[in-house]
Amino acid sequence: MKTVNFAVHNDTDKAKLINHIKGREGKFTVSLVDGVKRSVNQNRLQRKWVLELTEQMQQLNPEITPEMVRATLKLHYGVPILREESEACRLQYDKIIKPLSYEDKLLLMQEPIDFPVTRLMTSKQNRVYLDNIFRDMGGKGFVLTDPNWQGWDL
Repeated sequence: MKTVNFAVHNDTDKAKLINHIKGREGKFTVSLVDGVKRSVNQNRLQRKWVLELTEQMQQLNPEITPEMVRATLKLHYGVPILREESEACRLQYDKIIKPLSYEDKLLLMQEPIDFPVTRLMTSKQNRVYLDNIFRDMGGKGFVLTDPNWQGWDL
């Protein structure tokens, strides 16, 4: 089954989507989701922060890896956002993952399974995710690149 995604930002994008639908033949299913996926800049900043946090955390524990940091951020900051805003996500998470141990949850967030969290987020949800990380980790003494100072368009 082929999947086609359209991010509609304006009337031109909407017209392209309508033309695409008009040009389709046969049976197909359409799903509409409010919001657009996370931005490239959000993704870059997220990766940058994972590396910055890893470097700082390795001073306390040299065994910390970027993948461990990424998993921890997904579990602590991302999952609550998805659970709060999506009943389907909350029900599946609560049924399958919530009963697991903390260590197993972290393993699920990492490669090779890499349970999707931030990839499911809209840009608005990802903004909340990044804001929460910046505020909380900064409050714990970690220094992260300030997106406002860098001029990031999030």
